Amino acid sequence: MIPGPLAPLLLGSAAREQTMSALLDPFDEQACNAHLFMLLFDSALLSLFPEMAVGATDSAVGNQ
Repeated sequence: MIPGPLAPLLLGSAAREQTMSALLDPFDEQACNAHLFMLLFDSALLSLFPEMAVGATDSAVGNQ
């Protein structure tokens, strides 16, 4: 929630504030945050090192 005098301008009505609260509620759970972090970390790691992907077919081992 956005505190202060800008809240009514940014959120508009109480319905919008409730909607924003409902959208952000899942991020209050530790398990959800851990899962999200691991998905993002895995994606970043595979972007840097694509050869670490499971089932990579371009392996240099045995293709000589």
